[in-house]
Amino acid sequence: MIVSILHKSSGNTGGNDNSGRSNDASRISGCNIQNMKSRTSKIEDKSIRITELFDISRRLSRSDTTQALTAASDALALAQELARDDLTAEAHALLGFCYRELSNFPAARKHYLQSIELYRGLKAEAEIGRCLYGLGTVYRQMREVELAIESFSTSLNIHYTHGDRIGESRTLNSLGLVYIELGDYLKAIDYLHKSLNLRKSFGSSDLDPGTTLNNLGLVYAELNDFREALKYFEGSLAQYVQRDNTRAYAVCLGNIGEVHLAKGDDEEAKRYLEDSLHARRKLDDLTGQAEMLISIGKLRRRHGEYNAARDNFVEAHEISTKVGDRLRSGLSRFQLGALCAVEQKFDRALEHLLPALETAKDINDKNLVYQVHEALSSVYESLGNLPEALKHSRAYAESRKDVLADVNERTVAAMQARFNVEQTEKQKEIIRLRNVELTNAIHKVESLNKHLVELNDEKDMLLSILSHDLRNSLQVVDSSVTVLQRYGDRLEDEEKEHNYKSILGAVKRIDTIIGNLLKLNRIESGHWEMQPQPLDLFQITSRAVHDHVEMAHRKMITIELQSHESIGYVRADNTAMRSILDNLISNAIKFSPKDSTITVNVYRRNAFVGFSISDQGQGFSTSDKEKLFTKFARLSSRPTAGEITTGLGLSIVKKLVDLHRGTIRLNSSKGHGATFYVEFPVLASPDLTSSNDEDGGTTDNQ
Repeated sequence: MIVSILHKSSGNTGGNDNSGRSNDASRISGCNIQNMKSRTSKIEDKSIRITELFDISRRLSRSDTTQALTAASDALALAQELARDDLTAEAHALLGFCYRELSNFPAARKHYLQSIELYRGLKAEAEIGRCLYGLGTVYRQMREVELAIESFSTSLNIHYTHGDRIGESRTLNSLGLVYIELGDYLKAIDYLHKSLNLRKSFGSSDLDPGTTLNNLGLVYAELNDFREALKYFEGSLAQYVQRDNTRAYAVCLGNIGEVHLAKGDDEEAKRYLEDSLHARRKLDDLTGQAEMLISIGKLRRRHGEYNAARDNFVEAHEISTKVGDRLRSGLSRFQLGALCAVEQKFDRALEHLLPALETAKDINDKNLVYQVHEALSSVYESLGNLPEALKHSRAYAESRKDVLADVNERTVAAMQARFNVEQTEKQKEIIRLRNVELTNAIHKVESLNKHLVELNDEKDMLLSILSHDLRNSLQVVDSSVTVLQRYGDRLEDEEKEHNYKSILGAVKRIDTIIGNLLKLNRIESGHWEMQPQPLDLFQITSRAVHDHVEMAHRKMITIELQSHESIGYVRADNTAMRSILDNLISNAIKFSPKDSTITVNVYRRNAFVGFSISDQGQGFSTSDKEKLFTKFARLSSRPTAGEITTGLGLSIVKKLVDLHRGTIRLNSSKGHGATFYVEFPVLASPDLTSSNDEDGGTTDNQ
């Protein structure tokens, strides 16, 4: 999947435009550097000499980073000798940039932090903003996402305050890149378009649209819209060629290659990936080289070129270990282990897979963890080590469940992002129509758009339930059945019973979810067949309470029924009435802590009879109350024992109460429990010839 390919490429996949000094470097790339340094050393005024060293370092930072590093180090020594905090701070900033270019991220972080500390003492806020941007880029390379967002956000505020629109655009672009990697495409698109609009507004030669176009290509690649992704990448590539930006050009070549690899277009993938690798070797971009070597190795393994693939993976591992890139170190070892397993060199496979697993756990890469567990399970089974095979099979099932949950969240986010992009295009069309005074057409579009939004929201929530709740339950069934099939004859009875119970629980959860969806559909489509009859409200409420005592007891919750006699009849459908009671009582139990009390009271108020259900749970916020009875509502409170909740139960309750011309209201505040009041018109003279003995009780979920 393209999501995993591009998400893994968090080192240099995205265009992180930095100093815009590549053209300066090209002007001196053919000069005699030693002569320049010799000439500088003859300058007697050390302050001027430091300034000259700064200029050399900046101009060489792209073309000869090692020489740039030497110049910045010499400048730092002189600045410290003069005890000049301003010059020392700038020297540290340049060293941070050089070490970042050399992929030595710990050293880069150290120098950026020292620079920021000195600039703070000098109250040089604009320089702090510049260094925070560099520090954020380092944190992003190190996969310290929260620290990256914090650094970029602070930098953005400083740039905005000082009117630095170039710095603002650059930082917006980098924030967009971070959110791509997090799978938050809505924020990514927002930040990237803000950056692109700024770039277009000032047309600076320092910042071209190519970087942001490249990152928008990443968004569409994450959304698996390969045609749009290639369109943006190729537009970005053209910008980089025009401006002779060789580093960004190399990055974009790799991205295009990754997209073709995901499409299965191996010939094109190979061409672009190898071109990118060649360009990155010339630039001494070590992290980028490791990234491309892994992708090329996977492509060669796919075509049976095992020796060539092994060479690629080994080189990638050596490079990533050298620069401290643990992600690619783990990926390359995993690929080596997988390759050895294909060649049936199982002992060699373990030598790579076990360290890869430790690395994946250390960096908390869930996707890599589950892939390595799967490979280890297969290798141990081939070696006849069944206990280890079983252990890793179970770990694989557990970690895969976590990955599926993450993928489902990203899928829903991707669908929402697509929808928002479409919405933006619709808004542009609306503006065009207003300009030509087509008011009637606008109203029609807005009406249809509102309906589409409502349908889209329902579709997203339904997909969320189907992809998350149902799929997770099916995964439990799949995992348990797999374990029973593979190792059933070697499992203890207790372990077998645990797997059987897991399957039964998952099936019950699936049945509940599907039952709720079908029930809601029957109500909304008018196919709920009402069979109204006189019902003793106290009697049916008492039975519902009695049926939930055991459920409450399991959570150490007490249910009290305060009424003790009949107070009146209602004309209602027995099954619907039990569904109302069961939903509200089961919700009270789900959201109540242990050792608490739920109070049920049946009462009469003038021409109405009703019941109230009070709990001592988490209560409802103001925001919760606004969407309380809507379909698929996701409220702030969570079940206290992890019970299933689909967001349908209260919606079903409200619709059934309305069908009986009743009312339902809530009295609650966050953290102080909740009381639901449900009332119906009292039946003045009930005809008791109809039986009231059946309990069609069903339990739905909030």
